Amino acid sequence: MPQFSLIFICLSLIICYLIIFFFKKLILKFKSRKFEFDLKRKIIKEKKIIKELKIIDKKNKESCNNDNLLMEKRKLKALENPQFDLFYEEEKNLHLQRLKLNNQSKWKGVVYYKSKKGVVYTISNEGNKIYKNFL
Repeated sequence: MPQFSLIFICLSLIICYLIIFFFKKLILKFKSRKFEFDLKRKIIKEKKIIKELKIIDKKNKESCNNDNLLMEKRKLKALENPQFDLFYEEEKNLHLQRLKLNNQSKWKGVVYYKSKKGVVYTISNEGNKIYKNFL
């Protein structure tokens, strides 16, 4: 009988070890699958973000092109008509060009005139000349 119990104890220890070993393997496999799944989800999210950023960049480029087109149209209108009101800071040089070419230009709602001597002035409500020093 003592031999039987010793064999039984040894067999039960071996079986316990095998059970623990297989559970460890099973847990490691599960963790690796979860890790792979999480990694795939993270990659998919990053790809989606990159795709959205590319769309935003494309729209920004289109917007810049539209802005440039608008500014070119404004420039053509302004060169044809010195009474066309300019108000963007980017149009300051165009305003000065119009003063040189046409001797008058409208900037931010105020009409500026250039005399034959090259002096720039505006006209007040009373009809008086108000000389400017911005050239």
